[in-house]
Amino acid sequence: LHRRRFSLAHELGHYFMHRDGMPEEAITIDNPPTDDIGKVTKSPAETKADLFAGELLVPLEMLRLHVQKGIPELSRIFLVSEQVISIAISRHMKALYK
Repeated sequence: LHRRRFSLAHELGHYFMHRDGMPEEAITIDNPPTDDIGKVTKSPAETKADLFAGELLVPLEMLRLHVQKGIPELSRIFLVSEQVISIAISRHMKALYK
């Protein structure tokens, strides 16, 4: 469930941010982007789509209301993986703990 929700949000990020500049060859789980030596790399567009997904699924204002709860509980509240919650907290550390 969590992976599918994140993947859908990620693809929405591509749709809203990269409609006009999508690569000619589709990037999929079976065809990931690679660098010159064949190592799998994450393009800036993929990173931005991940950030979009994280913000869509774990909005800062909602996270602020529940941040005192532990990561496992936050994962259940937002229906995302604990990794997504951890990234959201670290990205918004200053805003959450001022």
